Amino acid sequence: MEIVFSDTGCGIPAEKKEWVFRPLCTTSPHGTGLGLAIVRSIVEAHEGTVIEDGAAGSGVRFRILLPSIADTSTEEKERDD
Repeated sequence: MEIVFSDTGCGIPAEKKEWVFRPLCTTSPHGTGLGLAIVRSIVEAHEGTVIEDGAAGSGVRFRILLPSIADTSTEEKERDD
C-alpha cells in the first residue's frame, strides 16, 4: 500500500532529505524535530518505508510504503514452517 502526502511549498534540498528524519532536527523555531522521526519509526515497525522524493523548489512529497496484509501473512506463515 502507498500513502502520499505532498504540498507546493519550497521543498527540501537533496542534501537534507535524510536529515529531516533525524530526531531533534528542525528548521522551525517552534518545532521539536520529532514528527518525521516518529513517523519513520512507526512505519518501519510495520515493515514499511518512508521516502521524501519531492523536487527542491517544487514542494515536498512523502511516500509511505507498507506491505499488504496478504504479504505479511505469507511471510509469517513461511517463518512458522
